[in-house]
Amino acid sequence: MAYIADLSHITIDPAAIELMPKSMARELTVLAVSMNDKTLHVILPTDADQPLASGKLEFILNRKIEIDTTDRKQLEAAIEDYYPRELDDPPLPDSLPELDLKGEFRFLDLTGEISCLTSSSVSFSVGRKSDSFEQENGERIVLGNGRVFHEFGWLDAHYPCQQFHKLMIRCVLPDDYIQFDSICDLVTCVKTALQLPDHVPWSISAYSSSNSLSMVHPQNTFICDTKWLPPESD
Repeated sequence: MAYIADLSHITIDPAAIELMPKSMARELTVLAVSMNDKTLHVILPTDADQPLASGKLEFILNRKIEIDTTDRKQLEAAIEDYYPRELDDPPLPDSLPELDLKGEFRFLDLTGEISCLTSSSVSFSVGRKSDSFEQENGERIVLGNGRVFHEFGWLDAHYPCQQFHKLMIRCVLPDDYIQFDSICDLVTCVKTALQLPDHVPWSISAYSSSNSLSMVHPQNTFICDTKWLPPESD
């Protein structure tokens, strides 16, 4: 580790800049300098929590991290140069909006009804509405258009999460919905229901009785559930 007094004397690799998500660069006040297959060289402020920042970067970017340091104000100015704010998406909301507890929300061709709501999470019962239901003896009872809710699963959404992917979704749905295209469309429905902008980073874990699928966006490189580093070469 070295202290760099003047950042104008170092060369920045554009590939390293592209690897580092701009939201992470600002959140951690970190500038990526250079990279190879196993290691990313970054610069942090001298007063940063280096073990915390290094751990986050290793986990999300899946690379060993080499750290140099510099003055915080100088580093913040450099980050502004490489990630200019005028090119940014609009700021993300600080919290969930006020949701109608009695409202109906569309998730693909299914209906969601709020079963639990807090300041940072919402749970939906997910299913379809009809005008009737069938009793155990086979008798069909008609109650009227849309009066019966047939629950097929549930969906939980958490926002904002204290991590890079601010929107976290977990759901249990019928087997037919656990496929790539359906899950991508489902995330769009959730963002619409929660009035979140399209550029919000998200993660989703979807399950059925016989299948499961997990996805994150954006994903610049391989991300796994456990911390992993490439083996040392001989």
